[in-house]
Amino acid sequence: MQIAKSYVSLKAKNKILQQQNAKTAFVPTMGALHEGHFALIKQAKTIADKVIVSIFVNPLQFNQQADFAEYPIMIEEDVKALQDIGVDLAYLPTIEDIYPAGFDTYVKPGKIVNCLCGTSRGSHMQGVATILLKLFNRLQPDMALFGEKDYQQFLLTKKMADDFDLPIKVIPIATEREKTGLAMSSRNKNLSQNAKEKIAPLIYQKLLQVAQSDIALDIAIKQANEQLIIQGFSKIDYFELRDQENLQLLNNRVANSRLFIAAWLEGVRLIDNIAIMAD
Repeated sequence: MQIAKSYVSLKAKNKILQQQNAKTAFVPTMGALHEGHFALIKQAKTIADKVIVSIFVNPLQFNQQADFAEYPIMIEEDVKALQDIGVDLAYLPTIEDIYPAGFDTYVKPGKIVNCLCGTSRGSHMQGVATILLKLFNRLQPDMALFGEKDYQQFLLTKKMADDFDLPIKVIPIATEREKTGLAMSSRNKNLSQNAKEKIAPLIYQKLLQVAQSDIALDIAIKQANEQLIIQGFSKIDYFELRDQENLQLLNNRVANSRLFIAAWLEGVRLIDNIAIMAD
C-alpha cells in the first residue's frame, strides 16, 4: 500500500495510478475504522481497479472544540487495517496540508442541508462539502462511496458533484450494523459497554417500530421519543420522516421515504435512518 502524507507526495503517487489508466474508487473517512468502513472498501474493490482511502479528522465538521478533541484517533491501527484489506493508496494529510495559512474559501451547501444535521449541527455540512470538494480535486477519483448512515451527507455530495460538473459517480452503500442493530460508527467507541450493547440499539428498534406501526406517524414518533428518553437518552435532536430524494418533510408514511433520527447518549450524538419502500 502506498501512503501519502502531503499533497506533494499524493500528486506523485496518484499520477502513477492515472498513468496506469486505472479506474479508481475513493472512500473518505475520519479514521477510527470499523466494519462499516471496511464494507465500503470491499465494495469499492469490486467495482474499481484501485482503491484510495483518506483519513482526515476534519475540524470544519465540528461545532464544538471539545467534540473535535474527543474524536477517537488510532492512526497506526487504521493504517494496518487498510494494508490488510488491500487498499492501494492511503492519504493521511495534516490539517496544515489541507487548510494552509490563508485558506479562506468554503463551499456553501444549498437547500438539501436546511434540515436534519444541517440545522442541528451549525456549519457542519459546510465543512463536509468543503473537505470533499478539496479531496475530490486532489484525488480525481472515478467514483466515491458513502455509507447510507450519513444519508444527508450522501445527498449533499451527489448534489455538489452534479452542480459542479465533477466527473465522479457518488455511490451509496447500505448501512452496516452491529448484531444488535446499532449502526456502526466511529463514535460508538465513546460509549460505555452497557450503553453500546443495551441502550444505543434502541434507536434502530424505534425506527423499525415507527415505520411498521399502524398508528398515526406523529403519535408514533412522539411515543418513541418519550420511550428513548426514559431508557437513558438525554436528548432527541430530530425524529422525522422525509422524502429520500429531496429531504422534504412528510406527514405520512409513503414509498421511497426515510425515517431519520439523531439522539444523544452519554454525551455521544448518534444518527441513523431507514428507508420505507413501496409495498
